[in-house]
Amino acid sequence: MDIRTFFSFHVAEAVGNALLTDLKALPLKLYSSENLHVTLRFIGDTSESDLQTLFQIGEKIAKIHATISMQPLQFGIADGRGRLFVDGGDMLRSLNQMLVSELNAVRIGKPDNRPYTPHITLGRVQNSFDIKLFPPVSDTYGFSMDSFGLYKSEQGKDNMGVYTLLKEFKLIGK
Repeated sequence: MDIRTFFSFHVAEAVGNALLTDLKALPLKLYSSENLHVTLRFIGDTSESDLQTLFQIGEKIAKIHATISMQPLQFGIADGRGRLFVDGGDMLRSLNQMLVSELNAVRIGKPDNRPYTPHITLGRVQNSFDIKLFPPVSDTYGFSMDSFGLYKSEQGKDNMGVYTLLKEFKLIGK
């Protein structure tokens, strides 16, 4: 039986709580703080036999990369969801490209030719939404990540995802 998987950084709890507090009055159906993440690479349906390969890819890449700092850029709406776009610099782009290359080499994952646009999906837009309702972007929304994970995605109640960490990869590169 296949499971839906993705590599991501999950947002630090304090940052997630600050975001959700600052946005609670907006017409968004906000995700829970444990669902807030920056996707590195969506993989899609994955066989049980491919999981070990994905674990090896994560471990290989984590040995090369050091901690990545995420800076908040701007709030926006895309695909009917409120997002906070972030910048992780060259390190984040490099990590994403390495994952894409490794996954392509072993032919695992759903092809995606869209440019990588790192963001935190905050919630679903309800009714009409004026982007001016978002508060100013705050430095308190920035965070550093010293690990990323391979997550399983399942459908939860109200079509909200439930994400389960399958394996964490500590960034130990220099």
